This record gives sequence, structure tokens and C-alpha cells, in this order.
Amino acid sequence: MKNLLFALLPFLLFISCSKNVELNPDLASGIVGVYDATYADINKTASALPSPDVTIGLRLNFVDVKTVGCTLVTTIAGKKNETTGNLNLERSDDKIRLLISGSEFGFIKGNQLTVQYVNKDGSKVLIKANKNMESVL
Repeated sequence: MKNLLFALLPFLLFISCSKNVELNPDLASGIVGVYDATYADINKTASALPSPDVTIGLRLNFVDVKTVGCTLVTTIAGKKNETTGNLNLERSDDKIRLLISGSEFGFIKGNQLTVQYVNKDGSKVLIKANKNMESVL
């Protein structure tokens, strides 16, 4: 029994000295805020934003360390529309993935947010936005 204990001692020391990996990292706190769209592509029709007729913004609010509430605000020809929902968060290399029901809705890399989705009418949407903590939607 003593021999087994001595044989396992280096292994136990190695495990106890290994890096302390955070099991539940806070992904949400660093990304909450307002993102102003700078580019949109809807069914391969690209537009620099904001434009006189179109503005798009996304507001991310803290729900928990791996979930944010998302409000997508569009203003087209003076008509404002808001869509809300929760997004799950997952770290992937140098970005944070935004997920809806396990499928990627977009990602954040640094202060830039990229969103890709398909509207109910089948149109494909790509939005690129920059974080702007001073903006209020």
C-alpha cells in the first residue's frame, strides 16, 4: 500500500499544481452594451450604415455569465422596430459566439459584433457593428 501511495504521489502533486481553470467564466460582462451597425447585407444588397433611411443597433444586456438579452433595433424610413430574445454565449478561440438554440447567430471579436441570420421571409442578413458604450437605443 505504501508503494502505491509513493507511486501516485508525483501524479497527485502534478494535478494539484496545474493551472486553475475557471469552470464557469463570465463571458457576458465584457460584451454588454450597445453596438451600432456600420454595414448590412440583405440578400446580397450591401449598405454602409447608418444611412439617411436606415439605422440598426443591437443592445446586449446581462442575464447571467453565459447569457445576454439581445434587442435588435431597426429604423427604416422613420419606422422603428424592436426584436428581443436571449442569446447563449460560448468562447471559441479569440471570439465569443452568440447562440440561439445551439445554432450560431453571430459572434463578438474585440469590440466588433457580426450577426448572420435568415429572416422569416427567407432573406439572408449579415450585420457588422461596433461597440459604442455612449449610445442609447
